[in-house]
Amino acid sequence: MRNRKLKKPKSFDFDLLIIGSGPAGGISAHLAARAGARVGLVEENDFGGTSAFYGTIPTRALLEAADSLWKLKKVGQHGIRSSSQSFNYRAVQLWKQKVLYATGVLEESDVFKHDNIHLIKGRAHFISPWTITIGLRRYSAKKIIIATGSQPEVPSITGLAEAGYLTYQTASNLDRVPSSLFIIGGGRIAYEFSQIFSAFDSRVHIALSSSSLFPAEDEEVNDSAQQALESRGVKVHTDTTIHSISTHAGKKIVTLTRNGQAHRIVVDNILIAGEEKPSTDMGLENTGVSYTTLGIKVNEYLQTTQKHIYAAGSVNGRNSSPDASFGEARLIIHNLFSKKQLAYLFTTTAKVIYGMPQIATVGVTEGRQRRTTKKYQVGIAPIELLGNARTNDYSGGFVKIIASKSGIIEGASVVSPNASELVSELSLAIANGIKASDLANLPHPFSSESSAIQIAASQIKID
Repeated sequence: MRNRKLKKPKSFDFDLLIIGSGPAGGISAHLAARAGARVGLVEENDFGGTSAFYGTIPTRALLEAADSLWKLKKVGQHGIRSSSQSFNYRAVQLWKQKVLYATGVLEESDVFKHDNIHLIKGRAHFISPWTITIGLRRYSAKKIIIATGSQPEVPSITGLAEAGYLTYQTASNLDRVPSSLFIIGGGRIAYEFSQIFSAFDSRVHIALSSSSLFPAEDEEVNDSAQQALESRGVKVHTDTTIHSISTHAGKKIVTLTRNGQAHRIVVDNILIAGEEKPSTDMGLENTGVSYTTLGIKVNEYLQTTQKHIYAAGSVNGRNSSPDASFGEARLIIHNLFSKKQLAYLFTTTAKVIYGMPQIATVGVTEGRQRRTTKKYQVGIAPIELLGNARTNDYSGGFVKIIASKSGIIEGASVVSPNASELVSELSLAIANGIKASDLANLPHPFSSESSAIQIAASQIKID
């Protein structure tokens, strides 16, 4: 980039220009507009973002339907007879659409317009640190937020492109369930979609090059996740190398090696899961913004190497969850309109993976602590020992707390049917430097899943 030739404009089209209208970009636009800023919002696809239409909300709707069917199949254990365990997957998709309508995401454009946000449809390309082009039009702004999110990273496998594959976007809109599905990669997408399709009688395989579904998480999390999937009939192939994919008679044939042995698996369809790559293809080389394949580099204030340009959401590679995106967006807008600048606490935002059970983690892991010379403590409480878990016919799951030598909570993992509801207490504890003894002494509802937090905390010694 030749910065010497780029001059800052004397006037701007917008006070704030936001590229991307998903969780980070959308909330930023609303908050800035309500604070009186002239806001431009750029979106290449549907206003509301990929997450709204194909991600969190629709996936949870499908998971809810899948879990209902799974419980129906087991209802005889409760002494209840049910003669029908059939399903109509097109009706399930209609249920998902009903959920989307109820949340209002399908009318997000109207909500943006109501806040006097100027909507710009198209793909943004920077020509300077203050100016983008969309087609033949130029737009400039004093401040810019990049919130373009991420996209599935397609692995380089011989024959994959020719055979065809699903991403989470196309998989969430199928009008029929494939009788068999091969998922390449682990992580959230593999965990959630394997449960959705296996509940609707699909024969599901997951192939991982690593030894676990979630390499960044602790062993207990991975063991529980894999056991949960296998209990629903999902076959998890760890430490696996996929060599090629071919087609025959409408089927896809996956050739792989595991434990030194070659295998061939024949399926109806393939789903790409695993890692996603930040969407950074927008002419950033013309801005002076530093970025890598892992995302746009930001400081604790979420500023890029150009202080008037911010990056929020999964495009900065810090945390891909919508929860993190919302929090980062709120912090950026605060810093734009307040003299007191706040730093973002990356370690206090939980990562949540939905399914049965849910998985929620926050702060440091034991694996990370083990790689340092820092002394730490661990408290863990199995949820299946609690009364509520027994009445809900749930076995497995736990609350695990990582604390410093002095007992301050620094990390936690929760695996339970309601992990997303339990983890906020632990996030708050980490954010405020609370000791485990404080949670141990705090009364929790008797025999509830939350009492597992109290039990785990009581195992941490007071220094």
